[in-house]
Amino acid sequence: MSTIALKGKYFMKGSQKKSVFKEFVEAYRENQAEVICGVLGVSGNPSAALRMYQLLSK
Repeated sequence: MSTIALKGKYFMKGSQKKSVFKEFVEAYRENQAEVICGVLGVSGNPSAALRMYQLLSK
């Protein structure tokens, strides 16, 4: 919990702490197509990366 006081009024906000691993998993799920296609592009097969991105971005 954190408390903020502004001009005599107090506001409380509950804080949710997430582990770094959970944040990483959430970020991966949101950007899954870009991550997979980036790995394919780096591996030297840009045409496969483009086709995979087209399939995953639908």
